Amino acid sequence: MAQAEEITNGQGLYANVNFRPRQTLPGLQCVDCLGWISYQLALHVFFDRPLVPDAQVGWDDFRHHRKDGWRIAGAVKRHQIEQKVREYQEGGEARQFFDQWQANRAKKI
Repeated sequence: MAQAEEITNGQGLYANVNFRPRQTLPGLQCVDCLGWISYQLALHVFFDRPLVPDAQVGWDDFRHHRKDGWRIAGAVKRHQIEQKVREYQEGGEARQFFDQWQANRAKKI
């Protein structure tokens, strides 16, 4: 965030986003960045809002590390979920999954 503030010539766009001095919350500062980039992606997917340049840079970096499993995020629209559920129902995968889940649960009770 300090770098983003410097790039914007200290306009205050990225200053003290957590309302505390940056030095006191480095972990939270990182989470804020991840959350902000994920939120920007959601705005892009659901509302066709273009990604702001900083969000695009962050998202590209996430994609670069996708194979590492470090950070995976995405957005799924309702029609995509509905399509996947239909596929599972029609293919019998959902029934197999829940039958196995119930069998495992019965063993634990």
